[in-house]
Amino acid sequence: MLASGSAPLEFTIVSSMPVRFLTTPEPQRLVATCAALKLPLLVVHDPPPDATPFVPPPGVTAVEIFEAAPYLWPLMRPGSIIDVFYNETNAAEPFERHMRYHGIASAKLLVRKVAAMAYALRRARRDTAVIWADADVELLRPPDAAFLRFVAAHDVSYVPFVQKKQDRSAALRDARWRVDSGVMAFRAGDAALGLVTSALGLYGGGMLRLSRRCRTPVTGNGKSILLRRIALQEEAAWGRDCPRWLTANLFLNDVYVWALLLHAAAANATGPLPPALAAELGGFDASRLSQGWLAYNFSRQRVYAGRKKVHYPTFAAPGATAWTSPFDLRDYALHHIQTGPYSAVRNVQERVHNRTAKMGRLESWLRIPGSGFVARSDAESSEFRIV
Repeated sequence: MLASGSAPLEFTIVSSMPVRFLTTPEPQRLVATCAALKLPLLVVHDPPPDATPFVPPPGVTAVEIFEAAPYLWPLMRPGSIIDVFYNETNAAEPFERHMRYHGIASAKLLVRKVAAMAYALRRARRDTAVIWADADVELLRPPDAAFLRFVAAHDVSYVPFVQKKQDRSAALRDARWRVDSGVMAFRAGDAALGLVTSALGLYGGGMLRLSRRCRTPVTGNGKSILLRRIALQEEAAWGRDCPRWLTANLFLNDVYVWALLLHAAAANATGPLPPALAAELGGFDASRLSQGWLAYNFSRQRVYAGRKKVHYPTFAAPGATAWTSPFDLRDYALHHIQTGPYSAVRNVQERVHNRTAKMGRLESWLRIPGSGFVARSDAESSEFRIV
């Protein structure tokens, strides 16, 4: 899965998706555009729904997710550490405030993206480029010398975005940006693999431990003056160990997982990390991670979710900083947000208004735990090991 040309760097393009996106008459955007551009593609796919073998499209190397990452099995089971996290945090995220409405434990799907990245990085030769693209990414042209030179200069490159247009900033230390993980690029090596391994560790229990340590109490008017005063004192103490960029990303969608780790790297460049977070990083040396921003001009692209236009303001203009790409990623790829595999499952669930029928459509392992939740006896006692 190594492709090369006149550019100074070899590259691998990797993605993950259900088998049906590889076998339908009209494959998902990424598969179709890689075929049109004659670019080899590595796909780490979900298990087939039955034992029927399938033949991947020409140019696609396919591997089943649990062959590539058998360590994910404990996270998929009902009552796993991921279910414990959802149960304790009420299954709510800033961009999906009512996850119980569709009932999908999205982390059990999104962690597969991270495992696919780890698999590709382990296979890649050192200092070559591993380019991640979601299934709903449309490639417009192959990576050229300018693109690959930028990737070669950083351990990880990504698109930063903010929730509101007025939040725009050009500072790595600004707590408000998060990561559009639709397109990411890695320079294969210990630093990139350490980052991805730490992301897997957050899914394997690290985020739950950080959440328990850093989630602040409610200090609203419903509490007595004494209780509000105690809560404010606790928040002040937590603020030293749990800064805003950490508490704003204590969620299991990969948007937040990547943002948490990349903010940690930016913070670690100027001082020690909060002890609670440093204990979760394992082999990831945040102080030495080199990160780059991929400029992406969303104003050149209309992004829709159903009938509603979605705004994901980006602030990284080409060449705006020393760590921002001199090119616009939009000239290489389009990320058709909310049209990928997870969104397809979620949209089906949200169209079914009867909760009983809706929940019946999901397999038990993929359901967000409801009332009466009981964690597996080994959910927190067993060590999550990436092998």
